[in-house]
Amino acid sequence: MKKYLITGALALVGMVFNTSCQNDMENYSSPEEAKKAIFAENFEKFYGTPNPNQDWGFADASLASVTATTRAHNVNGNLWYQNWQRPVNVTSDEATKVLTAFSVKRENQTNAITINWKNYWVHQVHQSNNSYYDGYGHNTGDIHTKMNKIIAYNTSGNSNYYEHVNNFNDGNNTTVYTDDETHQEYIGTTLMLNMGTSASANNQFGYHNTIDSKDHFEYFIIAGADIDASLAGYYYVGFDFCASHPAGQEANKNMDVARDWIYNDWIVRISPATPVGSGGSTGGNINQNTSSTEVYTKQHVLVHKWVFCEDLGSSSNRRDFDYNDLVFDARIVDEYKIIKNADGTESAYSADPTHRYYAKLTPLAGGGEYEVWFNQSNQPIHSLFVPSTANNVLINTCNSSLDYATPHTEGLAAQTIIYTFNSRSQASLSNINIFVRSSTATYELTANTGEAPHKICVPPGTRWPYERTDITEAYSGFTSYVENRVDPWNDGVDEKLYPLNNVPDSLKTDQYNQYTYIKDTQNSSSSTTYDVTPSSSETTIWTGNNDFISWDGAYAVEIPASSFSEVGAGTVIRFYGVASGYFQVKATYGNTWDASNLGDSRWSDGCVYSNSSLSSYFELTLNATTAANFKANGMRLWGTDLKLLRVTYDNTNKSNSSSSGGSSSEGTAIWTGPVDFGWSNKISLPLDAFMNKGVKGGSIIRFYVESTATNYNSNENEWEFTIFTGYEQGWTMANSYRNGSNTDISKGYFDYILTSDDAQVLAMEKNLGWTPGSSLQVQGQKFKLNKITLIP
Repeated sequence: MKKYLITGALALVGMVFNTSCQNDMENYSSPEEAKKAIFAENFEKFYGTPNPNQDWGFADASLASVTATTRAHNVNGNLWYQNWQRPVNVTSDEATKVLTAFSVKRENQTNAITINWKNYWVHQVHQSNNSYYDGYGHNTGDIHTKMNKIIAYNTSGNSNYYEHVNNFNDGNNTTVYTDDETHQEYIGTTLMLNMGTSASANNQFGYHNTIDSKDHFEYFIIAGADIDASLAGYYYVGFDFCASHPAGQEANKNMDVARDWIYNDWIVRISPATPVGSGGSTGGNINQNTSSTEVYTKQHVLVHKWVFCEDLGSSSNRRDFDYNDLVFDARIVDEYKIIKNADGTESAYSADPTHRYYAKLTPLAGGGEYEVWFNQSNQPIHSLFVPSTANNVLINTCNSSLDYATPHTEGLAAQTIIYTFNSRSQASLSNINIFVRSSTATYELTANTGEAPHKICVPPGTRWPYERTDITEAYSGFTSYVENRVDPWNDGVDEKLYPLNNVPDSLKTDQYNQYTYIKDTQNSSSSTTYDVTPSSSETTIWTGNNDFISWDGAYAVEIPASSFSEVGAGTVIRFYGVASGYFQVKATYGNTWDASNLGDSRWSDGCVYSNSSLSSYFELTLNATTAANFKANGMRLWGTDLKLLRVTYDNTNKSNSSSSGGSSSEGTAIWTGPVDFGWSNKISLPLDAFMNKGVKGGSIIRFYVESTATNYNSNENEWEFTIFTGYEQGWTMANSYRNGSNTDISKGYFDYILTSDDAQVLAMEKNLGWTPGSSLQVQGQKFKLNKITLIP
């Protein structure tokens, strides 16, 4: 232990500091220097001599470190669907099958499978409750706190660079993301980008073990197809828990845990992340021809940490080392201007290439002994909370079940302040100056490498100790952290740590690589045209330059039924357009505002598509019923805040079976003719025409007709066709058709799509209260009916 000596006048300072060492101190020029010396001596007495390379978490809390280690996880789970086909949750049946496969002993077997995917999902499958014994025969207890993260090889770094798989901690991933469109919850899933492997990387996956402070690569991969046919396309990674002492530390048998060669201590699923539009058919693109400049200020979060501070108060008391005298959230932001292009890409704004680097600082807790403040703020930390308090009040540090002599208040939130850096090289949390003012001295809190820290940098969401709680009582691994740099923050003692109920979720979750855009109206101009280039598999059915200004019908777009003659189940309708902000589009059958159930989960309320912006296209996948409805009635589009440029359909995945709505099948004949129609005659279908035929809502009755109208006068070229069904009150007109008005028979037929009520009546499943001679009748004039078929 070091000795710090002060004599003479400074001995009085030592008494103020309440230390037992004041009679042994000399050679210090100021009270603040003496105060730091006393703190350092006591710290080493309590927790040991710091490792000379211990940086207290600040080494990766700068923009310089971000450049060297670019992380590659995507945590915007509510927006994954914008760029990626949606992931699939792990089912309980799947987890059971996988656990069985991994619970087999594979002694001396090592992994032989390589996964070369660039982008993939990592899904939580199984967290074991296994425990083991170390070299002294002591039980390890819960191994999950030791297996505190998963790592994966990342080709964006060198051959030794491994990426933290975000949210997988303590042997688990409980993060839940809710899709903004479908509101589907995705549980225990992380998206990894720009990953993969290479010949120089023998290990693709691993976990970090806090027992020996090593990255471990005892893992085994099993192909899903080798477990069960239903799991084909997936791969599963199982980890085998073990530990071993570092070289030269043979006496530390507490670091030794033998392998059992059963890879079921932690299991995850790996599945490929496929970009939106791939896997069957893809759309085209929109080319922007513009002389406009859409300028935005981009605020890009590149560091996000929390900082625990100790004010060096009564440092002779071990319980005062609680590191909660100031706790704050810190996000370093790189702010600069960019041009957002019409295709959604970004380019540099040459008129102003400057970058502004600053930190957003939000206090979370404050002590009550001394006044603490940031050097760029003119007010103490306590005045930043709402409501502000006196400097002697403890804020968000006390256990409500205990009595404290010092005044305290809980549940307060604080305002966020901006801390500016002069350059990128200066943009580091270690450069945020924090000062403390006592009755005898004013001094800066520091965290010098290898020395007793006045502040510690920790991951967001790390809970701080309760007031007057020795930090080793709150984090049992803190001593090992001081001496061996073993991260202790996943080993917290719950009853010793302050709850985070009043901390916003956005601050508790790592915001690394998240960004916001602010429109620079003053420097932006707009004069833009757009050219849509569809893919080779698409057929255009509408093109234009329609602005959906409001839901008013004057801005609606109508697409005739004839444009949909070739669609069927599986056809993809694509809507190309641009929107700089939130927009909505409603699609209906024919010229109507009535809601339609389009059967595509991406469309809310059955028929409304919305999103935060658009620079390409969105899709509607048809089923048999919706395909038939658009073929019969056409489409009308309503909307707000969108410029619609083109509508296409793509039949790459169109079904060729009769279930597609009859577009490629005639169905089953239920009546044959021909009969020439005038209003004086009609046909009635027999009772058994629809019984036991699988009729349901969405089934199709196809009428094969040809017009017999002449052209003697303006009305003679029109034919009329009316369908009646039997209801309780007798015959009811189901629909009426008129050539040139709402029905095209150029292909020799038209379709009538049954409602659920229609289907019940025709199949004689509905109690009519009377016995009809038939369940469907047809009347009309100036047409010849050749055949009627049923497509269930």
